[in-house]
Amino acid sequence: MERKRRYRKLRVALMENEMTAKDLAECIGMERANMINRFNGRAPWKLIEAYKVLEALRIPLDKLAEYFPEEDVSYVAGT
Repeated sequence: MERKRRYRKLRVALMENEMTAKDLAECIGMERANMINRFNGRAPWKLIEAYKVLEALRIPLDKLAEYFPEEDVSYVAGT
């Protein structure tokens, strides 16, 4: 699966919430460049970031795997 399609549901959720990646980055306290790196697959999402994104977009936490494929999330605590 190519990277751009991997976050399709997340991109749709952004549009539904009338947000840009920049808006989302500001909302969760992340630098815009870091957010773009996550969306482009250049850096893994930290689990805490994924939870913050779901919260900001009002997506239930049990949908985590639908929006963030397991291989794209870093589960290391504190990183």
